[in-house]
Amino acid sequence: MKIYRFSTAYAKQVTAHESKNLSITPLLKLDKAPIQMSCLYLEAGGVVGEHAASTD
Repeated sequence: MKIYRFSTAYAKQVTAHESKNLSITPLLKLDKAPIQMSCLYLEAGGVVGEHAASTD
């Protein structure tokens, strides 16, 4: 069993692409397929910086 913690205490701050007040907690990443799942936390006044998707 794997325990996932969704608290912002376990999240990493994201500053790439001029993102602000944004943090992320990875949930799933598969080696054999281009699939990722993450939990994003966007605080008041936060910005997710514009960026290209890594896959279709």
